[in-house]
Amino acid sequence: MPRPLILLFAAFMLAMPVRADSTLIELFASHNCRASDQAHATLARIHEAREDVLILTWSVDYWDYLGEDDPMAMPEGQARQAAYVDKFGLRGAYTPQTVYDGALQCPGNRERDVTRAISRARARPATGIAVAIGERSAQVTGQQPGELILVDFLTRADLPGETGGKIHPVTGLTRLGAHEAGTSRHALPECQSGCALIVQDPDSQEVLALARVR
Repeated sequence: MPRPLILLFAAFMLAMPVRADSTLIELFASHNCRASDQAHATLARIHEAREDVLILTWSVDYWDYLGEDDPMAMPEGQARQAAYVDKFGLRGAYTPQTVYDGALQCPGNRERDVTRAISRARARPATGIAVAIGERSAQVTGQQPGELILVDFLTRADLPGETGGKIHPVTGLTRLGAHEAGTSRHALPECQSGCALIVQDPDSQEVLALARVR
């Protein structure tokens, strides 16, 4: 590439807004999968070292026939992983899978791959969707339509020995409706422990905005 074009391309990239909020990392894991233990340890180190990510753990039950049933497995989690399987053109669901802002995926037990995926996700251009959290409501502003999803998770799971080392295991999912172009306001149900509001493109599955509610 000629040097003037390189400089022009570099200037364009610097001018592009990048995401300033947290990157969403979703881990799909099973306590009957040996590699999931390593993924929990890998993401625990990431969780301690970085403040620009939010890690959510979805337990799945399709490995329950190998041992004890996972009491935290949810149909919503498996449906969410199935949507990612379709998006990424995978042969099928697997553990431990990590998904980054709904845009990238890789196995979650290799720290080098996880770190590289975070860097790529952080470099994605800003979507132009802004979320303001009030006492019991959320205001979403932007021109791109998206679906609002409130995820409940356990915050005390970060303590050693609790829930098998999972980081923020998900306990519930509530669909709050759709955001159209402009500004929309949505009532927020009460959070029992921790909550995050995800604005997600229903077609591409990519996360447009992420806000920690509690």
